[in-house]
Amino acid sequence: MHLDLALQTLKGLKNSTSIVVDISEMLAESLDRTPSFSGHIPYSKYHLLFWCVESLHAVPDIKIDKKRTIGTIALSLQQSYLRILADMVHGQGYGVEEQDAFFTLGWPLVFRYFSEKQRSEFVSAVDLTGIQPDLSDYSFSLAIRTHFRLLLCLYGDQNIKEGGWTKEIEEQLAGFVVEYGFPNGATLGIFCHIHEKGLNLWSLFTESLNQFDPTDRSELIDQLLELNIPLVSLMELEHYLVIPADKARLLKAIQRRKIKEDEISWVPEIEKGIQLSLVQKSYSLANSLIEFGKKRANPVHKDLWQMLEFRSMLHQIHDNDNESIEDRVQRITDLPIPDFSNRSQADPRNSYQRKAERAKRFFTALLFFEQDPEKAYMWLDQLCKEFLNSLYRLNRLSAKMKILDQHDASSDEYLNVVNDWLEERKNILGEKFSEFESLISLIALSKGNDPVAFHLVWSKVPEVYRIKIEIVEASCESMKKYGLLKEAFDLINRARSHYGDRAEEVQKLDEIARNIGKKIALDKNIHPSFLVQNEGLTVAKTRAVWNEMRRFDQEAQAQIFHNRYEQNQALQTFLLDQVLTVCNELLLRAQNLKRIITGNQRLQIENLINDWFVSLSRSQFLLIGWTVSEGDRSGKSETGKDLGISDIRLFDSNGIPSLLCEAFLQENYSSRVIEKHIHKLAGYNSQGVGIIFVLVYCLSDDFNMLCDKYVAVLNGLTYNGFDTKKTKNKIDEISPVRCANVRIRVFKEVLCMNANPISICHVLIDFS
Repeated sequence: MHLDLALQTLKGLKNSTSIVVDISEMLAESLDRTPSFSGHIPYSKYHLLFWCVESLHAVPDIKIDKKRTIGTIALSLQQSYLRILADMVHGQGYGVEEQDAFFTLGWPLVFRYFSEKQRSEFVSAVDLTGIQPDLSDYSFSLAIRTHFRLLLCLYGDQNIKEGGWTKEIEEQLAGFVVEYGFPNGATLGIFCHIHEKGLNLWSLFTESLNQFDPTDRSELIDQLLELNIPLVSLMELEHYLVIPADKARLLKAIQRRKIKEDEISWVPEIEKGIQLSLVQKSYSLANSLIEFGKKRANPVHKDLWQMLEFRSMLHQIHDNDNESIEDRVQRITDLPIPDFSNRSQADPRNSYQRKAERAKRFFTALLFFEQDPEKAYMWLDQLCKEFLNSLYRLNRLSAKMKILDQHDASSDEYLNVVNDWLEERKNILGEKFSEFESLISLIALSKGNDPVAFHLVWSKVPEVYRIKIEIVEASCESMKKYGLLKEAFDLINRARSHYGDRAEEVQKLDEIARNIGKKIALDKNIHPSFLVQNEGLTVAKTRAVWNEMRRFDQEAQAQIFHNRYEQNQALQTFLLDQVLTVCNELLLRAQNLKRIITGNQRLQIENLINDWFVSLSRSQFLLIGWTVSEGDRSGKSETGKDLGISDIRLFDSNGIPSLLCEAFLQENYSSRVIEKHIHKLAGYNSQGVGIIFVLVYCLSDDFNMLCDKYVAVLNGLTYNGFDTKKTKNKIDEISPVRCANVRIRVFKEVLCMNANPISICHVLIDFS
């Protein structure tokens, strides 16, 4: 705690960058001098160096030679890690805490600053040349698990995937699993229960396996089946895999297996096997495991086996589709609760007696889902009030959705349910969504109209679930609605690559793609020849219709030319999309622009980009008769040596102003330049247009940091000429909703002039 406080204080110092550089160099040198493993890992040095890398990474290159400075730290960390791991392989593992994995979360950023040679050495860090592997040695197995955990962390980092190192990491992970995962069954492998100790390294790997290349994943599954891995590990693998073909193969293998005492004797392992078999509806296997546990486990666990047996009976009653719902409800009601022992519980609510009572009510509620969701909701709501359980709450959410479906609810009602859930889940669930939660939320959002809520939920859906057919379908419905057509097709193609030649799944994906194709067809401009050939329209009549449309006011024209969003926001969303289209065109010309502007002064660069923006905008609006007017280059620039761009104006076909643009350059962060341009806005808006665009041409090595600082300046600024009392000074980023280009970020705020709302969109473009 004291260290964190000191680091935060250091960040606030005026010359903090030079201090961090000095500290990092001293620490890196100290780490290099550490001769060998001495019974402990220098955790404090690692912690400080990772902090230094993170801090220096956020500093613009103009202040420091980032590649050299961080590269030096990265080299020291890499060499230290390799030395320590080598000593662990040779039996010197005392004092290592595996769950830290040498501060796993810090490595992906450090990995970016490695040379290609360093990356190769780092990925293949466990060198067993001339060593006979001994998995009975705790230190050796710990070395394997430590590096395995670190590789999983690297594998999950998007920047590393984009850097092309996924394949090498996959090969290393697969090699570890085959060689050291389960040798001699479950007695020695790095995934055996003695080593797992609640750290669940095997489950982390099985989830990551979904992201493997389909061919490589299939080959690895074949190898694992040949190795005859322990039954419960095989069941876990089936549980976490997503692709139906993979799951089907593993289920067949599970059904052929017999329970072996030498591979499943630990009570938590048996319990896990029972729970997984109930999920897989393998009731005979579940019952066999229960009997196996009863015969071999300590009598102290008698209540546990009775509870699991009771749950198995509830599952079987619930899943018996040969009986009516009424009969099954009655059977659950009549099912006697076992005679549990009277051992005291610290919390009476967690007693087996209370758990069994809740289980009966829960399964009864599930039976009501289809025929009477309101009754199911009532039962689940009561359970939620009595006991904080995420499973109860998720199923209650699902029941609420079913009720809305039956009552043909409005989009706002669906959105209210999702937003209430997002607020409720903050205190009961982790950051990422479960598969069930992802599906329910995305289905609800596909029936509403809230792009911000959709992007919030979509950001929390783990990558592994994004290839599930149901989730692809629900998310594509929203993407289609919000015009994210490229993202929808990318998602479909990514899912298709995982399903291979599975006809049913591929057919469904093709159907989803066709629905999006219909949306594209509807969005296309209608060619005049179509009008001529239909409804007896002649070219003359078509021209008359077109000319009449051009006389409409700008709101009506926006609804005609752009129908992607709600009509009451048609003009603003139409203008924003046109501006972003021009910005994307500018970025396509960025390389040519760089060659032209090399050696030019700041203002010349600003003027040149601005000229391109005006030219492209004129082309964009030419067809519908809107005009772009470049503001006077009047007034002095920031340097006082040249004329500066004041603004850009857009007029509709009736000559009425539609938007105002203020554009300026940010080579590196300057709060003074930002404030100067922001204070001009009210003065330029003498005609009171309802939307103003602030275009910021960024030439910075850390675009995201510049954006964050830009917003920080806005948050602390009172804009000249606006109603300070009536200002809704809340700045929202709408980049994910409106723009798929990661080199453009958009921030929107609403202020007031003479009590009239004015939308200001800040569009920051990365030209670096």
